Amino acid sequence: VASLTRAADDFHFVACGRVWYWMPCDTEGLHDVREPFRILMMLNAFRLIGNAVSLSLQYWYPMAGVSLVTGNQQLWWRGAWRTSGTAIHASMGMLKATWLIGTQFERPVIEVVVHFIRAFLLIPAESRSLIRQYYEPGHRAGRMRLSLQPWPSK
Repeated sequence: VASLTRAADDFHFVACGRVWYWMPCDTEGLHDVREPFRILMMLNAFRLIGNAVSLSLQYWYPMAGVSLVTGNQQLWWRGAWRTSGTAIHASMGMLKATWLIGTQFERPVIEVVVHFIRAFLLIPAESRSLIRQYYEPGHRAGRMRLSLQPWPSK
């Protein structure tokens, strides 16, 4: 739900810019210096939708791809989706640090720093964690017993 909510918010940002939902849209940003940011936000929205789909598939099919050596296949896919955020946030940070300088749309330094922290620390850590969970499922570490046999009948 959180990924879909953020995706909807990103799509609103693409169409209307940094305005509240009840305010009129600022469509000029689609054709001026802010255009690359709108494109990156659209890519981020698709990334978040992919994350939500992956979470849903893992919920509906919890044993999909699970074996003695790997976890649920959606852990790998979600890790890959999350990794794409590195390029998106690094690009946004770089563009905000260079492209918007001296314009009326110049952003505070902290906003640029947050994009770089997300791009080079948080997102890689999330992605690594998900992919590691795929390759090192809990039953291999002795934390969980996995039985690929059907439930015993009474």
